[in-house]
Amino acid sequence: MTTTLSGAAEAVRLPVVVGTARPLGPNDIAFAAGALGVEEAAYRAVLLVETGGRSAYRPDGRMPILFEAHIAYRLNGGVTVPGLAERNWDRSLYSSTASGEYDRLDRACQHRAIGSAVALQAASWGLPQILGSNHAMCGFGDVESFVRALADSAFAQLAALNSFVTARGLLPALRGKRWSEFARGYNGTAFRENLYDEKLAAAYQRVRGAAGDGVLGIGDIGPDVAALQRALQRCGFPAIVEDGDFGRRTANAVEQVQAVHRLPVTGRVDQRTAIALGLV
Repeated sequence: MTTTLSGAAEAVRLPVVVGTARPLGPNDIAFAAGALGVEEAAYRAVLLVETGGRSAYRPDGRMPILFEAHIAYRLNGGVTVPGLAERNWDRSLYSSTASGEYDRLDRACQHRAIGSAVALQAASWGLPQILGSNHAMCGFGDVESFVRALADSAFAQLAALNSFVTARGLLPALRGKRWSEFARGYNGTAFRENLYDEKLAAAYQRVRGAAGDGVLGIGDIGPDVAALQRALQRCGFPAIVEDGDFGRRTANAVEQVQAVHRLPVTGRVDQRTAIALGLV
């Protein structure tokens, strides 16, 4: 998808949504967490809640996004566009698919009451789901540069998260695992409507518990996940990318292996599943 940006003279087409889509390296999350002085499990909890364990890029190379109609309404001067620019946040406006969210973004870019500059700022992008309107806090002079950088590199998405958390003054809350305080600053004053703080606390306990239990699951990253993905490729899942990032596609493949071997279908790799995959 390309987005038309209306300039003073003529429309300029910029490939801002699809970039080189470089995945995370095995140690990128640990490095990013360490740069902030944040416990890795707490850092991973934020990413897990924001993306539900999805990878930094879809198979087509695009990032996970959500288009926020209430943000578009605020940025376009309070002009209502049904489904695309609305006064109040409304969960039902979201599409049920990732492609559907990009369709909404595209329609907003094309709509004369919204336009590309507003539409890109009204979408939340990548693993940390940062609104484009916060591009300056992430160190970018304009939203197009912000989106291009995040489209090119998953590590750039983590760098944007680090800059945003620092600029918003949220580091003490994240370091201290004060989830309500962090949620208010990161997700807005209405965070309790989404139980955002409770989800963060639960995700932290899940990630922290999984770190030492020898079980791989969604949200895990590193060489062990890469080895799992190679095993899945050998087992007949060529579409699985060896990126060391345990996302939903990897979990779906694990579930299929578990079903074939008549194991509990959990999507997580325990000892019995590892044996079935030839990992041990």
